[in-house]
Amino acid sequence: MATLLNLEIRTIVFLLFLGNLTTIAILAAYRSNFVSRRLYWQFLTGKLLQAAAWLLLGERGFIPDLLSVYAGNSLLLAGFALEAVAMLTVEAPSRRWELVYSGLTAGCLIGFWGFAVTPSLYVRVASLGTVVIYGLAALVLLRGRRESRLRLLLGVLYGLFRVILLGRALATWVEPDLTLLSGNPIQSLTFSATYLLMFVGGLGFLLLLREHSDRQLMRANHELDVLSHMDSLTTLANRRAFDKALTRAVRENRRRGAPLALLMIDIDHFKNYNDLYGHGQGDECLIAVGRQIGDLCHRPNDFAARYGGEEFGVILGETDLAGALTVAENIRRSVY
Repeated sequence: MATLLNLEIRTIVFLLFLGNLTTIAILAAYRSNFVSRRLYWQFLTGKLLQAAAWLLLGERGFIPDLLSVYAGNSLLLAGFALEAVAMLTVEAPSRRWELVYSGLTAGCLIGFWGFAVTPSLYVRVASLGTVVIYGLAALVLLRGRRESRLRLLLGVLYGLFRVILLGRALATWVEPDLTLLSGNPIQSLTFSATYLLMFVGGLGFLLLLREHSDRQLMRANHELDVLSHMDSLTTLANRRAFDKALTRAVRENRRRGAPLALLMIDIDHFKNYNDLYGHGQGDECLIAVGRQIGDLCHRPNDFAARYGGEEFGVILGETDLAGALTVAENIRRSVY
């Protein structure tokens, strides 16, 4: 029975090796222009280190402990740390997290090489090191973007994995003979959770990349939409935006029975000014006039635009004739 249980653990370890290789192959086929090359290779390297670690750990008893125990666990902890850093920095690269996890990983490796001197301690120290690495990632993901349910879900899963590993570490005090290949409920639960987390981690990383790409695309589309409705010289709205705003304002004020005023503004003798002082000064003049119009028409229902050339248009919602004349006179005085 013990042999069968050992065989099952070895089989799961071998499947973890194959699963990480599969994840690497899938990620190698996926490349997003919105993702930094550094982040991409961080996660791939983390998975590659994990695959190598599981291969070494699965050969426990057939190769020297220096390779299977110390090199295997060192690669595993480093691979977990790289995966965690990549998860936490999908939104933007962060040297701070790289430094934090470099320190954590170094501390875990020093602890393992210095204190893990028996098979039971191998399990305990390696489990506690993984708890530290994934525990921090869980806390950061749970406290991150609240609008991202994916990050919250990954934080919960990493947190549960941390609890399982704590239970495994505590089990080494109850069962001093516990080793990597021991067959018992806590081992079965730990390796099952590790196997599940391997796929969840790879899929979660891809989905985080997709979520980030979608957010970047939405931001780019919004900026493009803003630019398509803005006059590049004065930064006021352009005629296209003005026509849409006027149609919308007429419909809305008619529905509410509210007054609506429209100002059409033209700079007198602008052509002569432009010819005399040059196009550069003419542009400066348009910018100055546009700035004054924008500053004086700042209510939520006001809409100022460059209508074309030296012409400007202003929509004044909920404004009667007297109010419109006041605004027009203020504009005239401000640029006189």
